[in-house]
Amino acid sequence: MIELALEVPTPHLEEFIPKCDLGFALAQDVLCNQEYMEFYREYEKDIILDNGMLETGESLGVSSLWHANKMIRPAAIIAPDAKDDMTFGFSHYQAMICDLKSTWDATNIGFVVQGKTLGQRVWSLHWAIVNNCNPICLPYRTNRIETWVVYNKMYGTVPHKWIHLLGLRDHTELAFWRDLSDRYRISIDTGKVFEVPVEDFALGNFEPVAKKQLEVDRVLTKAQLSNAHANIEILKARLK
Repeated sequence: MIELALEVPTPHLEEFIPKCDLGFALAQDVLCNQEYMEFYREYEKDIILDNGMLETGESLGVSSLWHANKMIRPAAIIAPDAKDDMTFGFSHYQAMICDLKSTWDATNIGFVVQGKTLGQRVWSLHWAIVNNCNPICLPYRTNRIETWVVYNKMYGTVPHKWIHLLGLRDHTELAFWRDLSDRYRISIDTGKVFEVPVEDFALGNFEPVAKKQLEVDRVLTKAQLSNAHANIEILKARLK
């Protein structure tokens, strides 16, 4: 089974987070939204603290991530990354490791596999494995199955326990990762259940009609709430 985390607007956290297997908190909102922060501070399951790159256009810095970390004590923090930039992730992960050893050594640091080419992404995945990054995070905007398969051909089976899928790509890839979930801990986060009409979602079309980020304080209508609940049930059935 793939574990599910949802990116939920603050007014609806109490309604939707109980449907999740773990929490996925956005660091910028932990720092700026008291209600959001307090909810995740009391959350009893594992939490992944996201660096905010996709939502804000750039990752929060190491110091901001550590501040958010102290506020909610997540199971893992995703180190800063930049789209297609392999070396940016290397240097910032190492900076966080240096801080971690002297401060929060119980927290896992996740690494996002990046690269402009397939070769760079395979090397980025290899680097993450060699450096014991946990979890290894695979973004949906690249062909992560291709990266995984090529790595296995070049280096052998991935010796890792926790793989986190950053966002939904398409319904066909879910079966691939689900089949690996008996060997690895695999989790996925998404906010698309709140944006995609259920008719499209059921067909595996996960792209919102309007391409925009889900606003953290947005209040959903009754129709939108009903749509989200239906989408979640469809998604959970595909994750089992």
